[in-house]
Amino acid sequence: MRYNLSKHFLTLLQFYQFLILLGLRVLPILPKGRLVPKEFFDILDKMKLLVDDRDRRGSDCTIGVGFLTSKQTIPDMVAFTQFCKVRKVDYVEFRPFHGDYTIPDHIEECLKMATDKFKVYYSKFKYDSEYKKKYCKCHAQTFSGVINVHKVYVCCHFRGVDRYELGDLRENTLEEIWNSDRRKNIIDKIDFKDCIALCKLDLVNRTLDNLKSKPEHVNFI
Repeated sequence: MRYNLSKHFLTLLQFYQFLILLGLRVLPILPKGRLVPKEFFDILDKMKLLVDDRDRRGSDCTIGVGFLTSKQTIPDMVAFTQFCKVRKVDYVEFRPFHGDYTIPDHIEECLKMATDKFKVYYSKFKYDSEYKKKYCKCHAQTFSGVINVHKVYVCCHFRGVDRYELGDLRENTLEEIWNSDRRKNIIDKIDFKDCIALCKLDLVNRTLDNLKSKPEHVNFI
């Protein structure tokens, strides 16, 4: 299937990073006989279409790819980095799959492939299995929210979790859902035991918590 991007599509994405989350394995380096889901090919096709269309239009849209590391996927990190570099994406980012903090021993090889036009990012701090949240409330959810088909959730980690469902777009508008008492009640009752330790919003929460906390001295900046 061919995809025709609208005339203004890439212009609207100038201020956004385009992330394609790939937790699958790269076909060119797979041992013979290993099965690959059909969706993997769809992702690669769309990634190439997006890069080609960006270059054809002369856009400066940033296109990046995320790789979730685990015991299963770590052996493919180097080939995956090469794969993305050849296809002219702007960057690849490595971070751990939830609950698997195995240190990626191939990361140095991947980092060496970085150039001025191709970046390799490594979220090293996310591999701390002993990390615990020190703030008491998720302030960053104000800047988040995820629409999964027609239902709205607090964040990407709670997609499909009924207790963190903010509303249904078939019944209310997004503005109504966002300003509803239901959302306020859910936010106040977020249980960090349900959360991932180093979630997507953790750094934002730490920053906001520091800003909210009383400084040691009134003249400290």
